[in-house]
Amino acid sequence: MRWNSKLAGIAAMAVVTVQGVAPVAADAAVPRIIDLGTLPGGSQSDIFGTDDHGLWVGASDDGNGDQHAVLWQDGRIRDLGVPTAPPDGPEVWASDVNHHDVIVANGAESAARQDVSRAYVWRDGQVRPLPMPPGADANWSSFVRRIDDEGTAVGSITDDADPAVEHPVVWPHGGAPRFVELPAGYDGGAVLGIDDRGDLVGQIYNQDVGLAVRWDRAGHAHPLGSADQDGFSQANVVDEDATAAGVSDFGHTLPGAEAVTWRDGTERGLGFFPGGDFSWVYATNGHGAYAGVAGIGAFPDDTEYVMIVRCGPHPVPLTLLPLSRRFGDATGAAHAVSADLTVGGDSETADGEMHATLWTHAFDQGFVPGSVAASSVRAG
Repeated sequence: MRWNSKLAGIAAMAVVTVQGVAPVAADAAVPRIIDLGTLPGGSQSDIFGTDDHGLWVGASDDGNGDQHAVLWQDGRIRDLGVPTAPPDGPEVWASDVNHHDVIVANGAESAARQDVSRAYVWRDGQVRPLPMPPGADANWSSFVRRIDDEGTAVGSITDDADPAVEHPVVWPHGGAPRFVELPAGYDGGAVLGIDDRGDLVGQIYNQDVGLAVRWDRAGHAHPLGSADQDGFSQANVVDEDATAAGVSDFGHTLPGAEAVTWRDGTERGLGFFPGGDFSWVYATNGHGAYAGVAGIGAFPDDTEYVMIVRCGPHPVPLTLLPLSRRFGDATGAAHAVSADLTVGGDSETADGEMHATLWTHAFDQGFVPGSVAASSVRAG
């Protein structure tokens, strides 16, 4: 199982496996790949957020295959107590954490209603659902992706109309939801990123197109870049300087979906690896260091490898992170970047399981397979 993030010359390193015990002592200056393991009996786990102070949040299954929202701290895993679900139920995962260690997560409505997804907030060991709007009935569902340092969470609420509509929403300070604009002609949307200034980004969509957008302080939607009827784009994160990042496959001369940034109306492609036909940004440290996934032409189609790239005054081009297994035999993805440039995500073990993984000193571990393809024709 891979959890949905809603929505691939290597420096010397040590490989450390951590399964519910304190980390193995190692030189902090040595780049490492750290396997954070799973809940007892589990086989799958992933990381989706960090507080920049050693706390990582994500998901793990257990010995019964049930999904749990979890945190890791000092190498130890903890179940957050969010209502769990079986493998065929709603996805259960902790999606983000702020610098005050307030965590947002997704889970089932309850043990009795495992068919409906609900957004939650965890603080000081206590879990509560994020509020639903007045008039919502038991069949409405909610989704949360990010939380800022003021405690404002973002995501979506889906009603039970026929057809159902996914509404992009903000929960200011974790309180009552505020709906932001879903423009006419679109069937749904979600807010997927927020910075500490309150900038919002995400996606709106209909049956023909998905479109990356930002929402202004009044809640009005503004498209990021240009769109046509033969592609999609999605903004997953936004930096403190209001640069958004995500993915776009608008542009017919390109191989496929490309990791991009948007700034002041300009869309900038971050490129592809040689022969690869996709690259995505899922995470940022808030200051231009991005992580996600990318494909490589020499390996199987649709196989994901962990990608990092750094923009700004000290740029690093599209770069791969090593896995604990040989490339071509393993896969991985990155979903979080800390202030000290540790990357969190998942990678495949020798047993073929996907485990939550940390890459310390990530930009010292990065390598390029050949040379990065100069494939982007986007502006900027």
